[in-house]
Amino acid sequence: MEGEKRFVEGELIRLQKELKRLKTELERLKAPPLIIGQIKDILADGKVVVKSSQSPDFPSSALRIM
Repeated sequence: MEGEKRFVEGELIRLQKELKRLKTELERLKAPPLIIGQIKDILADGKVVVKSSQSPDFPSSALRIM
């Protein structure tokens, strides 16, 4: 009986770790993809026009440190 209890507790810990890992992976997959591009123009509202080799030019928000 005690052995079964230890086994179940160990499985619970293992499954909790796996759940945490899967939630982290799911959040990563939900995040918008990062692209590599060049800033083509800076707009008046603080956004930039980005040129990418994979898509047409598009507006995007930019970090202030850029």
